[in-house]
Amino acid sequence: MSPPLAEACGAETAHRKGARFGDGSHVTAIETDGDILLRKLAGALAMPEQVPLGNIVRITNHAAAATWVVLASIAAGSGIAWPGVATINFIITPFLLVPALLLFWRARAFGAMSRSTPASEPLLSLLRCEAVTAASILVVGLLFVAAAVSRVWGEGFPLFG
Repeated sequence: MSPPLAEACGAETAHRKGARFGDGSHVTAIETDGDILLRKLAGALAMPEQVPLGNIVRITNHAAAATWVVLASIAAGSGIAWPGVATINFIITPFLLVPALLLFWRARAFGAMSRSTPASEPLLSLLRCEAVTAASILVVGLLFVAAAVSRVWGEGFPLFG
């Protein structure tokens, strides 16, 4: 491989990896040192008996779902504490529970998939993507909970209304 191509790939060295298909066609992919390092790290996370990354995804999804349940609880509590604005808080509460239910469902689905599917590069790639997504949803949920706590206990006002 030529040095300019390796530099364009963002690595000191790049490796060719090819695959030949039944019809005689051949595909060549360029693999950088970073790709190899990521695959080795992913391989370290993936044990043959179970994919621990699947557990990370499950736990992160459950934690993110819990933040939405806490947020819904704060909304419902605001409706109880401030009867004048109870209607809007009770109407919003189920809408705040929907993301929690979806996250619990995703955690269950990804947990089952990681337990039943052998550790492979496509599965690990999917689980890495899901781990980042779940962590992002967790951060957003924590920010919303912090804002709700600030509004209700810091300012002394109902969450909505």
